Amino acid sequence: INSAISACEKGSRWEKALQLFRQVVQGKAVVDSIALNATISACAQVGEWTKALELLIEMSQRSEQSDTIACSAAMSASEKGGEWELALQIFGSMSQDKVQSDAITWGAAISACEKGGEWEKALKLLRSMVQGKLELNTIACSAAISACEKCGEWEQALLLFSTMTQNKVQPDTVTFNAAISACEKGGEWERALQVFDAMSQSKVESNMITFSAAISACVQHGEWETAMQLFETMAWNKVKPHTITFNTAITACENSGEWEKALHLFDMMAQSGVEPNTITFSAAINAYEKGSKREQ
Repeated sequence: INSAISACEKGSRWEKALQLFRQVVQGKAVVDSIALNATISACAQVGEWTKALELLIEMSQRSEQSDTIACSAAMSASEKGGEWELALQIFGSMSQDKVQSDAITWGAAISACEKGGEWEKALKLLRSMVQGKLELNTIACSAAISACEKCGEWEQALLLFSTMTQNKVQPDTVTFNAAISACEKGGEWERALQVFDAMSQSKVESNMITFSAAISACVQHGEWETAMQLFETMAWNKVKPHTITFNTAITACENSGEWEKALHLFDMMAQSGVEPNTITFSAAINAYEKGSKREQ
């Protein structure tokens, strides 16, 4: 039965996993932790935080000892369901219930802080990890950096980013994106490009979020040529721009007087199947008007 529940977990069939788990519970004095963990994980993967929490409470009422994996999964489900405070409550109850926490659990708690915009709590938890001699991981560090980025704490975000290198923690795409976005929001376009270059040198895959943040950082400070270079680099990296990226690039052309290039981007947008919005049309019209005046 454990194999069947685990198969449901991997196949994201949480309802079937829950049904099988109920069959295990019926008539049994002790519930297998493997079955419990797999069922909670299945619920967590699809954000069914209420079901995950119900299972934890039910096992507690049956005097069953929750373990690290079950608590981590329940925290993840709560976080995905937007219940970040609940995730932190589960984390706090682990020490009271004498459940061992690990790096994954701490990472889930820091991710919950990120979702709630609690950057100071995220940093406090990260420091506690170090003090507790737990190994820092990419997920925990990325979540803390993202928490700082969302709250405009770009200096803290970059400090954490450099700490990862010192602790030999490998940044991934999410980490780099959060660091670049932090620089963008802090008006630090040159630092944003430095992080972007470091990403390329580290051979970490960039995506649409990476380029959008870097391009936006340049546009905000009038670095139109650099912004357009980044936009062109997207094609080389086989990254498809979305509406916001096109809008930023068209605005860059408009403000730099490259009205023909702005209209070319507008046409390219249609050819790429990307849906324009009000901002797109406004920027394209402004570019055309500026170009018409120059030709008169």
